[in-house]
Amino acid sequence: MPADIRCRGCSESFHAKRSDALWCPSCRGANAKRYAREYDAKDKVSAKTRCMDCTTPIGRNAKRCRTCDNIWRGIR
Repeated sequence: MPADIRCRGCSESFHAKRSDALWCPSCRGANAKRYAREYDAKDKVSAKTRCMDCTTPIGRNAKRCRTCDNIWRGIR
C-alpha cells in the first residue's frame, strides 16, 4: 500500500510503494553499504575465515586477503 513516509536518514518525506519502508532511495544504498562494511568489519574481528595463503583474517565471502589475491591475479 503506497504511503508518504519520512526517511530515517535524511528526514525528507518520500513516496514509498510499501508502508514499511524506512529509507528514501538515496539513503537506502548508503545505508546498505554502511551496514555491510560494519558487518564485514565485525566478522573480521572474530574471523573464523582466514586467507588460504597467509592465514590473515578476511571477510566472510573472501577466499584470500587483498594482498594475496592481487599476487595470485598478477596485479601489483
